This record gives sequence, structure tokens and C-alpha cells, in this order.
Amino acid sequence: MISAHLQDHDEELKYFEMGLRRFKGHPLLYRLEEHLRFRLHESIKSHRKLALHFSLLIIRHAPHLLNMRETHLLIHQLVPETHYFAFLKKPRHFETLTDYYAYLAIQIAFFLNLKGVLEEIQSELEDKPFFKRMVEAALLELHPKHIGDRFASDFILFEAHIKAHLNRQEAGKVPELLDRARAGGFPEDRALFLKIWAYVLMRRQHDAKLLLEEARQKGLTGPHTFFFIFDLLFSILEKGITLALSEVRHLSNQSFPPPQYFLLYFLEGKCEPKTLWHREAFFIEKVELQRQIVLFYTALGRRRKASYYERKLHKRAL
Repeated sequence: MISAHLQDHDEELKYFEMGLRRFKGHPLLYRLEEHLRFRLHESIKSHRKLALHFSLLIIRHAPHLLNMRETHLLIHQLVPETHYFAFLKKPRHFETLTDYYAYLAIQIAFFLNLKGVLEEIQSELEDKPFFKRMVEAALLELHPKHIGDRFASDFILFEAHIKAHLNRQEAGKVPELLDRARAGGFPEDRALFLKIWAYVLMRRQHDAKLLLEEARQKGLTGPHTFFFIFDLLFSILEKGITLALSEVRHLSNQSFPPPQYFLLYFLEGKCEPKTLWHREAFFIEKVELQRQIVLFYTALGRRRKASYYERKLHKRAL
């Protein structure tokens, strides 16, 4: 196999995709598919992103390989947690197996920052408005732009729209937009989460704390929820970094944590440029880390630091 001699993973992926696209129906195609499965299994322990690339190739160009239980389970284990990104919420049911594969492909292409693949999927789903909006929300998360209030009634796109405003200069617009959306049925947990974030950026910490307490009383908080970011932040403000971190250090034992732990990992020095996390983290994970760092330094009143990271975030210099 040519790919076995390639050191450049991008080239290897190109060869696989070219072969899968060009030689459909060829009697020896199964050899390429077998090697693709082998490379998926081989890369899973040491190359997180590469393994997910192989998974996407299987889903897009050789979905019949998912009939193999081992491959099916492996790919499911590889896909990161999605509850932090509301637009990726799994539908209650899928009309066809093709829809299910499209959903998996959207998730993976989003985490791998593959704009071209997302747009290709979108063009294939002209008669599937739900999935088309999911792709549009994914593109907005990756590359924010202002899309106007006409999307306020479309909750799949609305949160991506809100995040485009969720910076220190524009955070003041967010609470009113969220109140209007919440009255129209926007999920309460997401509304509270985004509103607390906006209040911290606005330096309205008292209001942010009141909302966090409201979320706590409604059973929405805890170390395994996205509200953990604020629990950690206010603990640091009240107790200092050393004591606050000592109370939650037991949560930082994963190589690739869910997004609500990114700030914790950053403060423990586990996201530095030479770390495994930094090398294998997805683009959107680095975006979320930068957003949490901006939030942290804003809460501490360190404007220069917050501005520095916000500029990096705006330029996507991650």
C-alpha cells in the first residue's frame, strides 16, 4: 500500500479518498477498505485527529464498513462529546440510515474544521432542512459572522448567532436577545449559560452569580455540565487559584477533557503548545479554550491579557 510509506498524513488521506472515490465497484476495492480499517485501529491510540479523519472517510465513502460491530463502536467512541454544542444535539429518530450517517459526518467534519466537507454535505441535503441548518450552524461556530435577527426564531442557528456577539465589545446586546428567545421557547439551560457568560464579559459579576444560583436551584449545574466553567471561575474569585484548583484537581485526569474543563486544564498548564492536548486538540476546542481564557482574565480585571487573547480569538490565531 502506498499509504504505508507516507509520512505525511495529509497525503495519506488524499490517497485514500481518491481511491475510494475513483474506484467504486472495482473488484480489488476491498483491499483498500481493509487497509483503511487497519489504519483507523492503528492510529486511535496516538493520533486522535487522524483516526477521526479515517472515520469520516469510512462514513462518507465506505459506510457499509459500519456494519462491522467493532468498527461501528470504535467510531462512536472517537466522536467527542457534543452536548456542549447545542446544534449537534442528536435527533430523536432518523428517517433513514443515510440521515444517520449524515449526522455523524457533520459532527466529525465540524470537529476537524473541514469547511469543504461541510459544504459538500449541505449540497447533498437540499431536501433536509434540519441537517442543512445544522451544517450552517457548524460553519458559523467555526467562522463567526453576523447573520441578523431574522434567525432568532431558528434555535439551531440562534446560538451560533449569539456567540458571534459574545465578546467584550458586544456582550451588552446578548441578554435582551436571549430574553426574547427564551420567551419564545429557547432552551432555558442554554439561555442561562449564555447570559451568565455575557454578564461576566460585561463585568456584572453580581448578576452572573444570581443567574448561576438560579441554574443551581433548577438542578442544571455540576462538574459534568457546561456550567462548571462558572463554578470554577467564581470559586477562583472567592478563594484564590491555588485553593480553588485543589478542590477540583481530581477532574483533570483525562488526556482530552470535555469543553467545560478547558479552563481548569489551562490553569494547570496542560494546554501549553508542546503538550499532547495542544498537538491533538481540534480547532473548535482551541477556539473554546481561547473564549474561556478571555472570560477568565475579564473576570479578574486583567484587561490587557483579555484583549490579547481576544485578538487571537478574532484572528483565529490558535
